[in-house]
Amino acid sequence: MNGRRARFVLVEPQHGGNVGAVARVMWNFGLDDLAIAGEVPSLEGEAEWWATGGGEVLRNLRRFDSLEDAVADCHLVVGTTAARAREMMPALEPETLAEEVRSLGEGERAAIVFGREANGLTSSELALCGRTATIPASAEFPTLNIAQAAGIFAWEISKSGATESRREGEKRAPHEMVERLHRRGKELLERSGFLNPQNPDEIHDELRRLLARADPTEREVMILIAAVRKLSWWVDGSDDSPNTCGPLGS
Repeated sequence: MNGRRARFVLVEPQHGGNVGAVARVMWNFGLDDLAIAGEVPSLEGEAEWWATGGGEVLRNLRRFDSLEDAVADCHLVVGTTAARAREMMPALEPETLAEEVRSLGEGERAAIVFGREANGLTSSELALCGRTATIPASAEFPTLNIAQAAGIFAWEISKSGATESRREGEKRAPHEMVERLHRRGKELLERSGFLNPQNPDEIHDELRRLLARADPTEREVMILIAAVRKLSWWVDGSDDSPNTCGPLGS
């Protein structure tokens, strides 16, 4: 089932009942990959009651210390938000997000990230996701309960019919590899003086959005990592830097 390519990640959920309700609605639509990033509430009692029918999803959910760990092996990471003013780039709506998920290649996985009940995802967490998605609810009251939002996304993702992969024969870069590029690139830009030391994330987050729009393959990210490594040697003043780009051009 194409829907099983999607992992739902809850960031520091405060109420076990919401976790159980998400587990139930995922099971309604054939999804079973549920994860929690950060602190985990009690998953007994209220959580089990709300998960009625979806107890298997609740029992098998995985716990991660951080959001970065929870999405490291994913190839498309989308943070959900109701605050349009905080959008990092044009937000996907549920239907278009589902099309992105269904276009994933064999072995590729998407992470749909849901924030805290009280205040959602932070700006840095949205930056880590790279892509955003929103449900076009009433402007007067746009915020949905986590389980309600999860149900809408799960329904769209579960619809039958696969979308042809946009990258036939090419592997998308997993999130962990893209983050390695971002870490090394940011270090280089800081050492070169390009980023403002008082607020380096302002420009760096724009570069994150640019790369997210590019949807790079593994090979493309490898080339960029090699280029950053080569430039790092140059910035550090070394004349005998290794020719790291050579094998990639073969």
